[in-house]
Amino acid sequence: MRWSGSADGVPGKAGADKVYARYVKVEFPVNVWVFLDEIEVLGIDGKESGAAVLPPTP
Repeated sequence: MRWSGSADGVPGKAGADKVYARYVKVEFPVNVWVFLDEIEVLGIDGKESGAAVLPPTP
């Protein structure tokens, strides 16, 4: 599965296509054992103009 902010939007931020974040959490529900070899998260160094700021979630 591939997620794109510009195509899929940002959850909780209507109209946003970029998010300013320090960490990225990836979750996916499964019913069996799953082994994941690699996840790639792309971004830029620093804060890009127009990036939405999301509040931390507990």
